[in-house]
Amino acid sequence: MQTRDAHLASFIAQRLTHVSATGCTEEKKTAAGIQKIFDRWNRLRETPETGSDLSATEISLLGWSLRCLACAAWRGAPGWDPSFHPEATGPASWEVLLS
Repeated sequence: MQTRDAHLASFIAQRLTHVSATGCTEEKKTAAGIQKIFDRWNRLRETPETGSDLSATEISLLGWSLRCLACAAWRGAPGWDPSFHPEATGPASWEVLLS
């Protein structure tokens, strides 16, 4: 999963750069929302709280959300990998967040 997430991070960073340089207004609005989630996910992924179930769950849920958004916005774009599809791996359990 770490390999997929690193590949997804690279793909999203490339797409955000591409949209910033060439996208229309609507694409840039979508990318701005994705950028906010991506920044938080990347920050948590790179420095997770040791032993925190909540942190691990948040990383998983943010990653799954990013895969949903990336699939809707960029499926078929150069660099898209079928392992990014949200149905390839679901999010972590909500139970940790609800407890």
